[in-house]
Amino acid sequence: MKKINLGITSFAAVAIIFTGCGKKNTSPEPTADTKFESTIDAAYANAVVTEVEDIAAYLADDNTPSSKLFANAGSSGTISYTTVPGSAYAIAYNGTVTCIDGRKRSGVVSVNFSSAPANSKSYRKPGYRATVTLTGYEVDGVKVRVNGPSAVNSFTIFNATPTASFNARATSLVWEIDGDFTLASATDSMTWKGKLTKMLTNSTNSLVMAGNNFTTSPILWSKNTSTATPGAFLTYKGTIEGKVNKKTEDYKFEMSSDPSMMMSRDYNCSPDKIIIRTAPTLSVMTVNSEWHPYSAGMATITVASESEPRVIDFANGSPVGSSCDNSVFITVKSTTYPVNLKK
Repeated sequence: MKKINLGITSFAAVAIIFTGCGKKNTSPEPTADTKFESTIDAAYANAVVTEVEDIAAYLADDNTPSSKLFANAGSSGTISYTTVPGSAYAIAYNGTVTCIDGRKRSGVVSVNFSSAPANSKSYRKPGYRATVTLTGYEVDGVKVRVNGPSAVNSFTIFNATPTASFNARATSLVWEIDGDFTLASATDSMTWKGKLTKMLTNSTNSLVMAGNNFTTSPILWSKNTSTATPGAFLTYKGTIEGKVNKKTEDYKFEMSSDPSMMMSRDYNCSPDKIIIRTAPTLSVMTVNSEWHPYSAGMATITVASESEPRVIDFANGSPVGSSCDNSVFITVKSTTYPVNLKK
């Protein structure tokens, strides 16, 4: 019995050695983690919320012509404005309106600032506080809803600029935006919940905001070469959470708080051109779009279905101010990929 067992054992050992020598390792090479769809959606949700706040900002700065930045660019729809002095503004996109940032909008954006202090009734004034509601609001076919426990859901804007020893020529304006949103199209849906801190870094420039007491004139957001107005330069920081991929996957969007890497938008950056048709002569002219994407700064996005965190470089590795497009670099585990974001 012992000999038989030894014989079998020896034969088996030889067979194993022979098989091991003749057979190559067929384990698959690890594949690169290049699934970016959810990351792109998370960045898109943040861009849409940013633009909604832009509309509220233009309206709330005394409902001046600066609000026309989201005005009709010659489409079949119309725009109407409503004002309740010292209390509220609203803009209604009646029908589907092609705006001068190239986007198509419909619905109503309403800003109520009745609770703001008497001397802070404008967006540019420290202490300004407002609630913003959306009624049937859509942008490029995406329905944008503000979530909340009340019948009239809203997000808030607060001008958090320090007022102690304030000097408009030395202190930049700062706002806090706090909200909970759902974005839904025919094919996808996502959410955005969190707080952003927004700074108009060059509000200290008298060509962007004139005067020292905020009563002289509203903020001049857009670049104007004839008056040498440089256009706004905005930075953002904050942490956003929500769901993407038809609201099935959690994500976290963390903006860098490092001053040298904060996400920013430069109103000198207008990567698109649009055609404006004017009535009644129907003259046509091509102008730079008022669409100003994030063009610099860093953020980290973590999505459940994407095994590694993604670090997004909105400047594409370029120096600040030299990138003006809607493409980014996404780095995963020390490997960088060029990716186009959703407009």
